[in-house]
Amino acid sequence: MSEDAPRPDPRKVRTERDITAALVQVLTEGRPFRKVTVADICAAALVSRSTFYDHYLDKYDLLTRMVEDIDTQVARVLEDRFRPGADFSTCLRAISDGLFRTHREEMAALLLIHEPEGDLELRLTATFTKAFRATLDDMPERELVADLYAACALVLLRRSLDKRLSDAEVALVDHLQSVAISSLAPESSAAESSRSTPTH
Repeated sequence: MSEDAPRPDPRKVRTERDITAALVQVLTEGRPFRKVTVADICAAALVSRSTFYDHYLDKYDLLTRMVEDIDTQVARVLEDRFRPGADFSTCLRAISDGLFRTHREEMAALLLIHEPEGDLELRLTATFTKAFRATLDDMPERELVADLYAACALVLLRRSLDKRLSDAEVALVDHLQSVAISSLAPESSAAESSRSTPTH
């Protein structure tokens, strides 16, 4: 943080943290998001409605900002650690242990919500797909491979909410990469074609 950048107001940070935790608490109790009211959130956070509206437009604004915050954190890990040719397993481990396991109640609750204003599963899928696509250069079917990567990553991250991923589970994504590249690389296709072409 630069010296000229304004420091966040501790009271604002604390209040927003309490409101966020309150929504997670209400969702964890089994109430669907669409049936949650601002009054429910305020009661759980021990804040007034006016305080809530000082920070958020409505519950959908709260949801949007929670999803955007998580997506930003995941994108930052991918940007810092995932480079062309790099193993994705280190990124997956950092995300599963550092974010999903640390905030597993919040992740579990948000992954069940599919609203236009905030769909964590959709956002993370898009973020993973974009990161994977950027590492595949111009290989054939890179859109398909990127989609498979993203789907596998989300399955494993969901699994990490119940228990820490084993090294073998984390390595599964890297295995997918090697299989996809060996199966779809132009050289592989050319070799297969030459072997299947009869000689005279």
